[in-house]
Parts: sequence; C-alpha cells; structure tokens
Amino acid sequence: MIKSNKSVKEVINFKTMRPFGAEGRICIDITDPVTGKIKNRVKGKNTILLDSFFSGLNCNWIAAISDVYLVLTDSVAVIDPYMPYVLGQVLGYGVPSQSGSGSYRGAYNVANQILAARTDLGVSWKFQYDFTVAQANGNIGTIGLTHQFTGASKTKFDCIKRPSDTYQSYYSYTSDGRYTYACSLAGVVSIYDHYLDTVRTVNVSAIVGSSSSENKTVGFAQATGKYYIHVYNSSTPANRKMYVFADDTFSSAEATYSFSNSSISTITPMYIYGNEAFWLSGSTIKYADFVNDIAPTTQTITSSCNISGSTDYSFAIGSVCNDKYIFIVGHYQSYSYKPGIVYDMSTRSLIGYTVCPGGSQTSPAVMHQLSDVLPCVSNVSAMYNNGAIAIKKLDEVVEKTSSNGLTATYEIEVYW
Repeated sequence: MIKSNKSVKEVINFKTMRPFGAEGRICIDITDPVTGKIKNRVKGKNTILLDSFFSGLNCNWIAAISDVYLVLTDSVAVIDPYMPYVLGQVLGYGVPSQSGSGSYRGAYNVANQILAARTDLGVSWKFQYDFTVAQANGNIGTIGLTHQFTGASKTKFDCIKRPSDTYQSYYSYTSDGRYTYACSLAGVVSIYDHYLDTVRTVNVSAIVGSSSSENKTVGFAQATGKYYIHVYNSSTPANRKMYVFADDTFSSAEATYSFSNSSISTITPMYIYGNEAFWLSGSTIKYADFVNDIAPTTQTITSSCNISGSTDYSFAIGSVCNDKYIFIVGHYQSYSYKPGIVYDMSTRSLIGYTVCPGGSQTSPAVMHQLSDVLPCVSNVSAMYNNGAIAIKKLDEVVEKTSSNGLTATYEIEVYW
C-alpha cells in the first residue's frame, strides 16, 4: 500500500508504466507571410492509436513520443482504428528541435515546443512547426504524429521477448501475422511460427500434386481467414489451379478454380481479397481474378514519399496483411532503412509509405502478440514497430498555397 505523496510520484514517473488515458489536440493556422496574421484556423481533437502510442525503444514510450514526426498529408480517408499509419503523400512535416529545410520540412518553434513536461498529473507535449510560403503547399486532409518515416525501432509497451528465431530466414513468404507459409514442389506445406520459433508441416500433395515442374505458392485472406495454394505449370495451362482451404490445417480443399491464364511462375508472397490474388515481387504488385480466370495485371510502384524520396523497394521482404491492406514494412540492409508501402487491395492502390522499423534484411514481418493491428519486424529477441501514435482527419481540407505561411501545432496530454 502506498502511504505518501512522495511514493506516488516515484511510481508514476516510472518510464514503462501505462497511464490512465491520453488526449491529442491539433491546430492549423494559415498565416499572412508578411504580417503573420492568422487568416484561417482549424482546430480539433484526434484519434490516439494506443497500441503504437505506448511503444518505444526498450519500451520507453515517453522518449519515443519526444522523437515523433508531425506530418501533414493529402489523405482524406476516414481514420480507421485498424490502420496504424498516417496515409497519403506528405505535403509537410516537422522534426522535434530541427530547423526547416527544403520544400517539406518546417522549422520547430523554439519558444513553444514542449517535450515530456512532467507533473503529478501526467506528461505533456507540444509540437509546433512554422512553414514558409514555399513549404507544405497543397490540399491538406490529415495531420498526424508518426514514427513510420524513421527507423525508430520501437518496442511495444508490455512487449514479449522472443526466442532466437531459427526460422528467421523465411522472411519472404506469405505471412498471416504470426506464421509464414511455404509449399515445396513435392506438395508439403511448412508453417513457421515466429512467436515460438517452431515449425510444423502438412502434406497436401494428394490435393495439389507433387510434380517437380509445378511451383506452389501459399496465400492468405485475412478478411476471411482462408488459405490458398496456387499451382503453376509452365507447359500445361490446364494444370494451373487455385485451391481454397478453410484454415491452416489444409485438411481439404473447399473449392478449386481453374487458373489457366495465370502467368505467375515464381514463388512470392501472395495475399487474397475477394476474388483477386495479389503477388509481391521486386517493385511490382501483380493481381488477378482467379475465380474468373483473368490474366494477371502488373502494377509497378515508382512513386516515393516526399520525406525520403527513395524508391529502393524490395517487396519480397517483410510483408503482412490486415483485412484489405498489405503492409510492406521495408527492409534493413547495409546499415540503411529501406522504404515500404501501405497497399489497399480493394482499390488496387498505394495509399501510404513507411520505412523498415529495424531488424535485418532477413527479418520477417508479423503482427505483435498483444495487438491485432501493429505490424512489426520480428528480429531475434524483440519485435520492432514504427507506427503512428495519433491521427486527425481534418473536417475540411485546408488549402495551403505559396501566398501563405502555415503553423501546425499538435498537443498531447497523458494522464496518470
């Protein structure tokens, strides 16, 4: 039993303690570049993404919040609590304690910035950035606080330690959030558990065949929980099939589709949404309606985030899906955090950008054990994430032009 106020203060200042609640407030001012007078002001409260909010390197979420980027994007999408990233193209951003630069990075306000001011009642932050007439121009639909554009290597609050990851090398296979799946030419499915570092196998050769001339790829539809095996025969189109399984026991095929028009000859991560399959390869996404035997379409991703400007994509590494979204979390290679994307299968479109949150080139992507919506890189003894912590879709789009300045403010209050 705590008997003194002094003891209470000692407890609540413990950096990994999860507080009672959190609230965010935003303010965007369009200003006259000469007088500084406010011409238009937009204010509101936001959505706190708790799974990512209480995360940080070594579980120090307070330090992680103090490093977060403020971003202004062109997205007008309704905030989805199951989407842990700020969507859209970045029109402007700010970094704590950094000056402005280029067409996108605003200058932090020295007088108004507050980083982790602690009281007996909680902790508060105030991020404020000033953008010149040449910066952040466009139609702003969303403002957010996020780590998704940095290799933040955040570890989720109340994280679970992991084993040595014997099966880490199976990073480039289809992931359902915990397991990755591979099917051999002989028709044996290997299921790798990246939580417990184990593997089990299921022989499905009686269903999908065992021909050494037929590549076999496992797919997953998160929206339905069903699993798929795509069989490709290069010389005999009639033998190209898509098998549907109710679950990952692969005990029997509940449906089989002739997929003679398939041209997917290589084994890559495969995700399913509705009647369509999506394959990730290099910097391309291929998709096809296998139910109606439609030939695949190739979509090449060439655009880049305005923060990083990099298009060094490698989509065969680190992918996981959630409902209609594919999260390609990027990869880590040669001491560099490579970019990834957020892809919407329902619209067949790129809707957001990320970079790898840490790990190595061979780190698989999973969902955190304690969250259904937090994509992580699973690497040896920890799970790293770098999602958004707070997002606000503006009630009305704010137009910023070269005739105006802009000041963006984001305040966060955490209550014990």
